[in-house]
Amino acid sequence: MKIMLEGRPGKVVQRGSTMITVMEINSPPKLPPELPDASEVMVQYVVYIPEKQWRRVEPALADPFDVLLVQGDCYFDAELKMLSVFALSVMTELTQRPKTA
Repeated sequence: MKIMLEGRPGKVVQRGSTMITVMEINSPPKLPPELPDASEVMVQYVVYIPEKQWRRVEPALADPFDVLLVQGDCYFDAELKMLSVFALSVMTELTQRPKTA
């Protein structure tokens, strides 16, 4: 399953050439009124990010107003009992905006 996460990463740990963090998503997008209310649902994702991609976005995340944008493949990790996301693309909201002169 493909997934897009937007939020602030938690503590980041390096394991070999992979950076691992947990992201909590607790504010669902606006949903049609026909769907059940998910406003009180908080989901945690373990996110695996290639070190090379992480080093590109790490400086931008020093800005407390910037958020991490992760696109990747999502799987249920039975051992951790959490959803795991293997990042294919990582950027931040502020760095993806076009720069104006």
